[in-house]
Amino acid sequence: MKKLVCMMTALVAFNVAAQDAQTLRDQELIRELESTAEFKQLENEAASGTEERQYKKTRLLKVKLAEKGTAKSIAKELGLKLISGKKRKVATFKVRKGFNVDAAIAQLESHPGVKKVKREVVVNKNTPK
Repeated sequence: MKKLVCMMTALVAFNVAAQDAQTLRDQELIRELESTAEFKQLENEAASGTEERQYKKTRLLKVKLAEKGTAKSIAKELGLKLISGKKRKVATFKVRKGFNVDAAIAQLESHPGVKKVKREVVVNKNTPK
């Protein structure tokens, strides 16, 4: 009986020691995960900064017209270069160098033959060669 009690106390002691060791391992894992999460968060913040730089606004303006075929006359009026859409309701204009893009957008928006103006955005991806 005495041996049985001694074995029980030994098992309880080993169990307590194992639980303490497990909690220490758990705490260490939690610390590691928190540090990697902070690292990943910093990495994501750095990556988001590069993603913003990948989007480049161009000098191209997409325009929805009120009537078909009016793009050529609008381009002549405002001094823009017509790229596409001579006979359609949607046209693409290029703002020439030396002209302000925002001013061209304002002129197009105020023109009676234009319904909507959108500045074209191009995505530049850095691909390894």
